[in-house]
Parts: sequence; structure tokens; C-alpha cells
Amino acid sequence: MDTRDIEAQLNGANAQIRQAGKAIDEARHNVIQLETLEKLSQQEFERTQNLVKQGWATHELFDQRTQQLNAARAALRAGQFRLQEAQHAFEAATHNAGLLKINMADNTLAAPREGRIQ
Repeated sequence: MDTRDIEAQLNGANAQIRQAGKAIDEARHNVIQLETLEKLSQQEFERTQNLVKQGWATHELFDQRTQQLNAARAALRAGQFRLQEAQHAFEAATHNAGLLKINMADNTLAAPREGRIQ
């Protein structure tokens, strides 16, 4: 049987797998960057907290550092969710490709002996 349409779908699924793999790499690097920003925000928050206790920094600066830390943590959580989403897209594309391979195998006829199939 003609399986060219399934082969074309399989090529599309393989392209989706490659695209999802690149999205995973990008999301991982983004998470690393966001972890670094969260760590920096945490350090600045702690420094400012100590400076406020000693009277060397204002409460306004402390409030700003608190908001920066909260924003960095939220951005990190969002980045982690994007990474999970990319991983799920990869799994879905891999599953789809596997299903198409099964369909191709089911549509490929194999005769028990040589000769014409009628």
C-alpha cells in the first residue's frame, strides 16, 4: 500500500521532535539565567536587610529589594513551567512519531512468498 502520506506526516513529527528538543535546550538555559538572577536578588535583599537594621539603608530601598526578589522568584517559576511544557511537547511529538511508524508498518504489506498480490 502507498504510505507516502504517512511518511510525510512522520517527517513532520520528526521536525516537531527537533523543534521541541531545541525548545527544551532554550528553556533550560533560561532557567539557569533566572536562577542566577534569583540568587543575586536574594543576596541584595539580605544585604539591604542588614543595612536597614544598622540604619545605613532606607526602608524604601528594602521594599524595592523585596519586590525584586519576589519578581525574580516568580520569573524562575514561570521559566520552570516553560521547561516542563517544552518537555511535554517533546514527549507528545515522540509519541506521535512512534504512532506514525506503527501505522506505516501496518500499511506495509508483506507476502509470505514471491508473486503478485491480488
